[in-house]
Formats: sequence, C-alpha cells, structure tokens
Amino acid sequence: RATGRGVLIFSAHLTNFNLGFLAFAIQGGFPIQTLSAPMPAGGFGVIRDLRNRGAIEDTAIDAASLLKAVRRLRGGGAAAIGIDWPIPESEERIEFFGAPSFVSSGPVRLALSANALVVPLHCMWSAERGYWAVTDPPIELTRSGNRERDIQDNTRHLLSIVEGWIRAAPDQWLMYHPVWPEPAGA
Repeated sequence: RATGRGVLIFSAHLTNFNLGFLAFAIQGGFPIQTLSAPMPAGGFGVIRDLRNRGAIEDTAIDAASLLKAVRRLRGGGAAAIGIDWPIPESEERIEFFGAPSFVSSGPVRLALSANALVVPLHCMWSAERGYWAVTDPPIELTRSGNRERDIQDNTRHLLSIVEGWIRAAPDQWLMYHPVWPEPAGA
C-alpha cells in the first residue's frame, strides 16, 4: 500500500485458496477483486456467492471485469487470480512442468498493463495445523522493452513458483480441468 501501486495477487488451486484471498483482503484492510473463469450454475455459483459476501468482489473474466481490474490496480487497489486455470480454446501454449500447457499469460498481461506489483499467495493444509496462507514478498515484473518476451519470461517465472508449491504438496492441487493437451494418439 505504501508504494501507491496496485497489487495483483496470484495463487494456484491449492487446498482452500479462497481462504488465502479472503485472509489477504481482511488482513490488508482493503477489498480485492477476484477474477474467475465464467462459471456455470451449481457448485461454482455457490463459490461465487460466498466470495461476494464481504471483502471480495468476484467477477467473471470478460472485457468489463478486466477493465475494472486494470482501473483498480492503477488506482492502488488489489485484484487476485488463479494463475493455473487452463484455457484450452486459446492457441497460446505456456510451458508448465516442462510441457506445453493450456495455462494463460493473462495474469502477467494484466499486471504489466496496470504496472502492478505481483504477490504470490498460496494455501496449505496439514492435520496438525489446519489451513494457513503464505505470501511471498512482492515481485516486480521484468521489463526489457520487448513486451511479448516480457510476457513469456514473467509468466514462466511465476509458473515456476507455482510448480514449487505443487511439488511440495501435489495431493493438495485441486485442478479439475485438463491443463495439458492430450498426447497425439491418446
């Protein structure tokens, strides 16, 4: 907050990452906008309703919500996104765990466009401790002057952080959509 710059919190779908977003919003003392994939009815609607009951404003990703997030970040606010959400219909393929994936560079594009700091946040669970959220120090994205290279390099850097989280607790990664294309002939 002291920098006056916006903060894009990124997480992965580890354990109860919603708890991490909520903890950040409450402890930080300011609301955050979460950016979520457009979700069908059912359980996803319940999640969206729960998120929207307090310090979080959950928005489905579309042109209007992205513009709102950019404005919020440029104004010194906070937004949050799950960086490991796959977008199979995109032609972009970002390396994740050593293979081309459906994971998007969208979070990095957003942070670069808004000149936001990026804060890694993930949640863990253990029988002894229960759930807890961990944030790392803010990351200043690199800017070389070549936007497309910056997007690729920064996305790979953030995904390498996520890979470390998942390697530490692979049983706590809860991704229920295909992250990698099917191998040819599968």
